[in-house]
Amino acid sequence: MAGMAAGRVWQARAVVVGMCAWLPLAAVAGAPAAGARVDARVLSALKGAPDARATVLIKLSEQADLSAAARIQDWDARGWAVYRTLQHAAERTQAPLLQQLRAAEATGAAARIRSYWIVNLISVEADRDTIEALAATPGVSAILPALKVEVPKLTPEAPTRAPAAIEWGINKIRAPEVWSSYGTTGAGVVVANVDTGVEYGHPALVNQYRGNLGGGNF
Repeated sequence: MAGMAAGRVWQARAVVVGMCAWLPLAAVAGAPAAGARVDARVLSALKGAPDARATVLIKLSEQADLSAAARIQDWDARGWAVYRTLQHAAERTQAPLLQQLRAAEATGAAARIRSYWIVNLISVEADRDTIEALAATPGVSAILPALKVEVPKLTPEAPTRAPAAIEWGINKIRAPEVWSSYGTTGAGVVVANVDTGVEYGHPALVNQYRGNLGGGNF
C-alpha cells in the first residue's frame, strides 16, 4: 500500500514538470486584467456560433507554496509533504469556483468539470458567458485552451556498430574488477525488463536477444 502511494507521489512530481513545461508563459507571469485573462485561442474557438462552447483550463492565481517541503531532508517525508500541500491548496482555492461551475452545469452552460491539483487548475467545457464570468472571478489567473501535446515524430538513424571498448558506465561500477578478481562475467545470465521496453535490435543486444529467431525474424 505504501509503495503504491509512493508511486503516486512520484507520478505527481513528474506531471508537475510536464504540465508546467507546456503552460503558456503568459499564464505563469501573473494575474492580468479580467478581459485579458482569456487566451486569444479560446476566444477564437467561441466565435464560431452564438451557442459555441469550448473546453478550457482555468488556472488559479494561487499555486501551492512548496518551499517548506524543499527544506525537508527525508526524501519520503518530502514527497508526502509535496503531495499534501498541493492537494490542500487545490481543495481550498477551487471550492468557490467549483460551486460556481456546478451551478452553471445545472443550467446546461457547463459540462465535463474536472479538478486538478498538481498544477492548480480546473478543466471545463463551457459557453462564452460562463467563460467570461470565470475570467472575472477573483483568484483566476488565466483561461487557457485545452492543449494537446503531440508525440514528436521519430527520425530513424542508421545502425551503428557496437563499441569495441568497455563503456564508461561499466568502468564506473568497477565491473572489470569483478571479472578479473572473481572470474564472474555474467555470461549466460538472462536479464529481464519490465519498464517501457528494450531496443532489442541494438547491436549490443540483438545477437543475445532470446526472441531473435534468426534470419531477421523475432
